[in-house]
Amino acid sequence: MADLRPVPAKAACDHTPDSSGRCTRCGQFVRGNLIARTHGADSAVGLAIEVDRARDEIEAAVGDGPGCEDRFALSREQASALLARVRRMRRYVERNDIVDRKGRLRPVALRLDAAEVTLSRSLDSLGLAPAAAAKLGVNLGRAVDLASALARARESRSEAGSG
Repeated sequence: MADLRPVPAKAACDHTPDSSGRCTRCGQFVRGNLIARTHGADSAVGLAIEVDRARDEIEAAVGDGPGCEDRFALSREQASALLARVRRMRRYVERNDIVDRKGRLRPVALRLDAAEVTLSRSLDSLGLAPAAAAKLGVNLGRAVDLASALARARESRSEAGSG
């Protein structure tokens, strides 16, 4: 017979870091840990300048496209911050390799992978990824075709009514 007694909930961890930045109780990295400060993705030093550069690039790439509207300002800002962080992490990996001296994958590698996926989605939402641009182009093409067909239908109705 199965034991149906409730399982006691685990106590919340207070995330007290050790010298490497890992919690002494659960082993998770604590925000602002040594490794995060080393690869610079969370470091405020110089990040604002890189975000400003990335913002300029994003704004130039969007141009008059679908992501240029004011309602997409937050998406453009998010994409700029993500782009700056991804570039910082890539530079760190280029300088230090993706594996450490013991042949282990560096934690920044997983973080970089996740950040690149998020950046890709962000760029996609602004129409800056090739697939998104193609999809937007197809949708725009369909809208133009539909508008042309409606215009022709109106013309033929007006000609039939006047003739």
